[in-house]
Amino acid sequence: MVHCPPMLTSENNLRYAISDLFSEPAEKRPALAPTRQLLSRKRKFNLTFSSPHDEPRATSKHNNFKILPDEVLLKIFGYLSRKDLRACMLVSRRFKRVACDSELWHSVGYNRGKFAEKALLLEVMRGTKMLCSACASSRFHLTKPVQLPRLQLQFVDLTNAVVSHYLLTGLLQACDQLKGLSLENQALSDEVCEAIGRNKNLVTLNLCMVSGLTLEGVNHILKGCRRLNSFNVAWSTMEKESLAQLVGALPVTLKELNIAGYTDYLQDNHVAKLCDSSPDLELLCISDNRTLSPKTVITISEKLHNLRHLDLSRCHQLFWPEFVFPLKKLTKFEHLSCYGFPEERYVEEIRAIFPKFKVNEAHFRNLSSIARPQPSYGADIKSLWGVPMRC
Repeated sequence: MVHCPPMLTSENNLRYAISDLFSEPAEKRPALAPTRQLLSRKRKFNLTFSSPHDEPRATSKHNNFKILPDEVLLKIFGYLSRKDLRACMLVSRRFKRVACDSELWHSVGYNRGKFAEKALLLEVMRGTKMLCSACASSRFHLTKPVQLPRLQLQFVDLTNAVVSHYLLTGLLQACDQLKGLSLENQALSDEVCEAIGRNKNLVTLNLCMVSGLTLEGVNHILKGCRRLNSFNVAWSTMEKESLAQLVGALPVTLKELNIAGYTDYLQDNHVAKLCDSSPDLELLCISDNRTLSPKTVITISEKLHNLRHLDLSRCHQLFWPEFVFPLKKLTKFEHLSCYGFPEERYVEEIRAIFPKFKVNEAHFRNLSSIARPQPSYGADIKSLWGVPMRC
């Protein structure tokens, strides 16, 4: 029931109104419709309908925020969430200017969330250095190419993200300072690969399970990114020519490589090429390549003197214990992963041959995590490649 206070001018008018209201019995008064009855009372008692919004607000002569310098206001905004920070931008021009400071947008995360692609681009243009959209999906895709100003992004994680080709291309074309990049399970193009190659200081690159990696794309990436330290290209769809070009053009600086899952494509001569290209490899995963022969193990033992961890899981031609005997030459070797051997006794025989080596030890690092920003994607991501995010 709406309470409508009568706007009366004096006590006499109030007394008159009450006496007039109850002067005759209710049953003798003509029945009026609810709306007409309400309007009749409004005219009779000079009622005016008001809401709390119509009441005059208590205004202050002084705006306390004007006294605060921008530095203090920036510190206050630093305690707000991203949602509240976006709301503050609507208050005033000054609030928007301070809320768009690059210090507040150092890291942007949409982990397992939904976002609009235009909104994401606006946020990374505020000086963002770390972007995590792992397992996220876009609600509104871009419908045409975009050209962005030069971005300051250094770490980008788009693992399993559902984004448009226009966003992926436009975002990477504006980046030339990347140090870590994960495009796992993304559809690449030659334009995207060319944009990746512009990042001369790229150290970590995850292209696991990507599609569209052509011979030209491989050339763009490996000619530009000559400082790679960790590279994951496992289970990607590549032609034989592209794979041969990749293993022959790997940078000398490479320490960690995952090239698993090429079944019949990866041959012994490919392994020999990658050993020549990157002789300082310490972690190497060549699992799930069933055409590799014992010759591969001999090549590795002769050329990769710094190797510490090797994964030969499900390489079905290498399951005999004597085939891995050449690894005994490696003085720095620590761990051998050989899951998927036909019988457990083979693993026990390998342990007997190499008493100083660890074989299939769970506490050792899983080489499938090479170049990946996170070992697993939970509800809260606080770092990318060990670098803490400031969300």
